Amino acid sequence: MKEFNFYIDASVRGISWAYVVVVIFNKDGDFVDALTAKVPSTSAFHTECMALCHAFSLSLKLNCKDANFFSDCFQLVNVVRNFTIPVWNLSNMFLHMFSCLKTSSSLNVSWLPQDANVVAHKLAAWATVHNISRASGF
Repeated sequence: MKEFNFYIDASVRGISWAYVVVVIFNKDGDFVDALTAKVPSTSAFHTECMALCHAFSLSLKLNCKDANFFSDCFQLVNVVRNFTIPVWNLSNMFLHMFSCLKTSSSLNVSWLPQDANVVAHKLAAWATVHNISRASGF
């Protein structure tokens, strides 16, 4: 585990809205922070991209130099690790993510199965059901 470990997930409900979630733990496994955000969405992949963008933005705010970012979206992890842009209308988000990754060689994006991402997954489901959008500082 790195100094900070960001777990992200997204929950798409309806045609145009979704919730993104970022949960942060330190290297000892202690809870650091979390956020939920209701965002406009065009697809599940778009929403997963926005979740990772929120995580990167939060890592910049916290001045994280050593961090893991975990997502259960295999497609997203592959394109980010390979610095490719598969959907050109999302290029601004990918360029933001690539820029963040280039700020430090100690930032890493990894895939994990959904059942290993249970905290972020449950928080996304809860935020969706209760219509909760909350900035960091839980």
